[in-house]
Amino acid sequence: MDYLIAATPRVGSNLLCSLLMGTQRLGECREALCPSEFGEFAERIQRDRRAFQAYYAARRARESKGGPFGVKAHFHQLVHAVELGFDLGANFPSRVVYLRRADVVGQAISHVRAAQTGAWISRKEERAEPRFDPEAIHRAIGENADHEHGWESFFRQNDVLPYRLGYESLCADFEGELTRLLPFLGVDPGTVDVARVVASSTSALKKQRDGLSDEWRARYTEWIAGRSMATAA
Repeated sequence: MDYLIAATPRVGSNLLCSLLMGTQRLGECREALCPSEFGEFAERIQRDRRAFQAYYAARRARESKGGPFGVKAHFHQLVHAVELGFDLGANFPSRVVYLRRADVVGQAISHVRAAQTGAWISRKEERAEPRFDPEAIHRAIGENADHEHGWESFFRQNDVLPYRLGYESLCADFEGELTRLLPFLGVDPGTVDVARVVASSTSALKKQRDGLSDEWRARYTEWIAGRSMATAA
């Protein structure tokens, strides 16, 4: 049984994957469809569509160890993988977890900061100073909305019924949300020390929101208000 974590940027997907891998019952769960993950197959994939299937099979064999194989993907990564030769019909996972974030402004601010600094997870140091860019935040909101629309359309067209999980609810109750999710993925939560998994995973990863994020939110709100007034005038 394989599974997919369907996401958009900055919705806590790294944290969720860490929790799932921490159970030691669900194999690896990484961005196998992301070009930066292709490794030694990268050049072959660009030349020959058949190479993608060889890459994917090798990855599944290495990371599943005979058990479940998890993949985390953003919508554009899935689309690009299909263009490169990913056989969607043969390889699409039987279970899909769709992770979303209700706070679209916070998501966009986090996305812009990570793109500017290179610190996509809390363990990484920032390589550059973040700078407030309201237009970039506004674009990120629109892009994330487009990607969510892409996922929803994909689910409808392919009769996929995903398990829907909210970033906010996950952060508010890690143990409860993980316990409720595990049966969907075929794991009896009674066989997993959920408290230990949560303690281990959340100690390694932390929220990256801080005072600067709050400042940017206030400034973005002002920018939007000014833009609306200018348009009305």
